[in-house]
Amino acid sequence: MELKRFLTDGICTGYAAVPEDYLTSGMIIDKWQSDFAPMTVSMSAVSPDAQIILVSSSRETFEDYQDPYVRQTVRSLPSTIQTGLRDFMPPYPYLLQWASAVAQTQLKPVAAATLPSRYGRDPEGALRAHLAFFRAHTVNINVRIEIANATCSGIMVKYKGTKDGKDIVVLAGVDYEGVEYYDANNGMQAIQSMMNPFGAFGSLFDGASRPQPQVQPQAGPIPFGQAKQYGKRVDCIRWGANRSYAAIMPAEREEEGERAFVSFVSTLMPDENLQREYDRLVDEMYQQRILEAQGYAQQAQISRMNLMRSQQQLRETLARNSAEMSAMRMDSW
Repeated sequence: MELKRFLTDGICTGYAAVPEDYLTSGMIIDKWQSDFAPMTVSMSAVSPDAQIILVSSSRETFEDYQDPYVRQTVRSLPSTIQTGLRDFMPPYPYLLQWASAVAQTQLKPVAAATLPSRYGRDPEGALRAHLAFFRAHTVNINVRIEIANATCSGIMVKYKGTKDGKDIVVLAGVDYEGVEYYDANNGMQAIQSMMNPFGAFGSLFDGASRPQPQVQPQAGPIPFGQAKQYGKRVDCIRWGANRSYAAIMPAEREEEGERAFVSFVSTLMPDENLQREYDRLVDEMYQQRILEAQGYAQQAQISRMNLMRSQQQLRETLARNSAEMSAMRMDSW
């Protein structure tokens, strides 16, 4: 198969090997999905008769704060990107939801395999890169972020369904990634850092006020999203897709569509120039969040100083009142 460019308005979104007669195109949605996804970049290829459709979509990342109060606080901040907050979903339910939306019909999973992407071929290397990205783009002001659990995996699922009265097959895959993390500072330090909305919040409610999970014995790796159940501390789950893929085809053309899908996934590369712009925007957002967190920390420091002054004034007032009461009693004698 031939390596082809995927263009949108003259801008290259990436490259992939697809059948020579497939029509390729790209699309860029210039809108922040989360702090880590400044745009959504899609690539698609369609067979000449429009019966087989290949689709890929770029990163989407979500954060699920575990404490309800913290979740409400983060949502109330004017600078929060609301589409980046979402309850945690494991990879298979997440992929089913995404594939059903792409196919625009209900789907039933019938088989699963490893995705022939980088995440499927080298999950350990993908995990190292993802953890490096996490550490480089997580604000650590007045908090000490520690990782409880992490994952990177490439999964592929075959689905069956019906559309317009015809049987279809959908092959879908996701380069799934995530980190379960927490603030390792103690409770008082966490209270002092509560105005840092882009670190971890969970330790604001340490100890008895936090529901204690049922601890399970650990045998092998901890399933992602279940670190709490294995006795780990978790304040937030950051999760999502580095990239998602799908192929939609008539059931009778499954073999042809599968060949095209495997080639598409295994050769797909984002355009270097677009990727550099993507990374630059993510880095700029990170710097902006640092400045915001520093501002929140300064506000918290001012509030603490005002509180200390108020407490000192109260002590002085009480002391004066006590002295005046003593003098009044002495005079009455």
